[in-house]
Amino acid sequence: MSAVFSYADNDSSDDRQVAQLRIPPHSIEAESSVLGGLLLDNGAWDRVADLLDEGNFYRYEHKLIFTAMEQLINASKPADVITVYENLQNLGKSDEIGGLVYLNSWNYPRFMKYVDFKFQLGTGSTGIESTMETPKGEPAGYHMAIEPLTGKVVWQVPLMDMAASAGVLATDGGVLFTGLLTGEVVALDQDTGKTLWQFKTGSSIVAPPITYTHKGRQYVSVLSGLGGSVPNRVAAKSVPPGGSVWTFALMPE
Repeated sequence: MSAVFSYADNDSSDDRQVAQLRIPPHSIEAESSVLGGLLLDNGAWDRVADLLDEGNFYRYEHKLIFTAMEQLINASKPADVITVYENLQNLGKSDEIGGLVYLNSWNYPRFMKYVDFKFQLGTGSTGIESTMETPKGEPAGYHMAIEPLTGKVVWQVPLMDMAASAGVLATDGGVLFTGLLTGEVVALDQDTGKTLWQFKTGSSIVAPPITYTHKGRQYVSVLSGLGGSVPNRVAAKSVPPGGSVWTFALMPE
């Protein structure tokens, strides 16, 4: 897993503090608001064109988006989410503004029917009987990568036993971390979805993994424990409830 993250072994806390002092004042939220407002109302461009240029944006992705919008509007073309993305694709820059969305999907059809209902104090009922079962031979869900604006599925990996409820953590090293209801923490190849590594915990993984750095070492942590209405319906009979935190460290080379 040495390719997952990168850090400098000789990067002392003093060096990091000096680097932080070099960061200019900025507001990511303000930058996002400006770009979002211009995408919604191209007419506002005339009010800000003489006040802003790409150098006013701190985030590199925001610089690219602003420049793409500027090119479209100056060419008297509409600048919306789709046209800006297409312009960045033509420039070969679309992957640099965020790229794909990674997720776990469910493939459980749900059948519902009304049933006779008699009110009984202290009990709950919707008056509906429902079943949720994947047809035999079909995947219960997928690990997926999709293009967020077009909905195009770039790759998908079928999950035959149970779908996955956990969120997906994407890293700069091209590795995705997520978890399964059967209890495994898994690392996937960002380009293909292929499983690179997995570790079995004591219960279902429902929460999203997180990553952080402590004293120069990179870690990935995740909660293990079955919970939630739908995961319980699927896994409660075969997976113990659990309740633990697992942390994995990037080993030094």
